[in-house]
Amino acid sequence: MYTCDDCGSEYWDGDGHECEDSEDESTIHSYSYRPSPYFFGKGQYYLGFELEVESRNESRYTGAEIAQDLLGSHAYMKDDGSLNDGFEIVTHPHTLEAYKTDFNWDFIPRLKGNGFRSWNTETCGLHVHVSRTAFGEGVSPWGRTDRDQLILRKQAHELRFMKLIYDNQRQVERIAGRSGNHYATFGDKGKLVDKVKYGNQSNGRYSAINTENDATLEVRVFKGSLRKERVLSALEFVAASVEYTRDLKVTSKNQALSWLCFTAYVSNNMETYPNLALIMSESFASDLNPNEN
Repeated sequence: MYTCDDCGSEYWDGDGHECEDSEDESTIHSYSYRPSPYFFGKGQYYLGFELEVESRNESRYTGAEIAQDLLGSHAYMKDDGSLNDGFEIVTHPHTLEAYKTDFNWDFIPRLKGNGFRSWNTETCGLHVHVSRTAFGEGVSPWGRTDRDQLILRKQAHELRFMKLIYDNQRQVERIAGRSGNHYATFGDKGKLVDKVKYGNQSNGRYSAINTENDATLEVRVFKGSLRKERVLSALEFVAASVEYTRDLKVTSKNQALSWLCFTAYVSNNMETYPNLALIMSESFASDLNPNEN
């Protein structure tokens, strides 16, 4: 059971909760709001993102209404205490393909045109969730031995996924647009086995990869941005990291988790990850643009 930080109401996990906001503020839900998810597309796993934006001149409620009108049932707006005068856009689960074919990205230029920003702030982040089913179901109807093997296989894939990100911190930070901070620390580096097996985290949910959610892993490293290619690149980075590490054979000699090998994989699959390839190229060819939004 949770207690809403805003209105004090108690509600069961999974039931969702919405404060009784005043009529003009009802578009931005409370931080604890958790609606039942809608799933877009069909696949083994889904992605979701949380994008924080700040207002420069318009009311934050005006921006939330713009985003909600354009995104409809694909997303909802939430309050976030880390923001000065903004809100968080939270999408329902989508496959990567659904984000590219069945998602209205017009909300980005509309928000920018109304004076909202995300990149050039000290407060805004972009978090990407990936279903734990991306790493296997972890259950089997055929008895304990098969179930244990599936769990171990699932954990091994999660470990490879995390090591790719943690072992390449400097390169990940460059494409993410920011260095690890207290909202997304790399403090679990070297302790990833316990993180995967037991959920132990040095900084709780404020880790580069947060494992506190039952249904998802949350990659929190990205700087917020109102640039379509950068938001899509974050989604593609998480999906590419999942697929690259799925059947990867890792030894002490083959350097399979090196950044060079991963970038070669992205380059060979540019049709699937075009935005990630673009941001990788931009990030390593020149300094990041502080004014890109």
